[in-house]
Amino acid sequence: YTLTIKIKKYIIRNIPNPDTRYSALRSGEIDAVLDINAIHPFMAEELKKNSNFVVESNKSTMIRYLCVNGNKFPFNDVRMRRAVSLAIDRNDLVKSLYLGYGEPTNNILNYTFIFQLFLYISFIFILYFLVTTPLDYVIL
Repeated sequence: YTLTIKIKKYIIRNIPNPDTRYSALRSGEIDAVLDINAIHPFMAEELKKNSNFVVESNKSTMIRYLCVNGNKFPFNDVRMRRAVSLAIDRNDLVKSLYLGYGEPTNNILNYTFIFQLFLYISFIFILYFLVTTPLDYVIL
């Protein structure tokens, strides 16, 4: 980017409730929201209709999943859990609940998992190296 913006003063506020964030944004009390789940998808769709706002979204590391109690009837039977899993239309669920601001998945791992796994393995390797190598030979 070649555009340079000079801001003399900025204030970062923590507004935990998405409804309150949306109201503050609409009223002009705040200028932007930046957060995972900053506002609900239907609120983002409303803001898109207003030319004073720009709505952008990026990939997130957040995973949402439905969970059943596998210790109680009827979900204590693995066949029932599998049947429910097969019966759920994940694409329709994401489309209906998140209005296209999400992608369906079949597990609880997100797209950063491989990177995190690499970091974990690297960390273990470095720890092993530091523990098994005399200090005279360790160069950091």
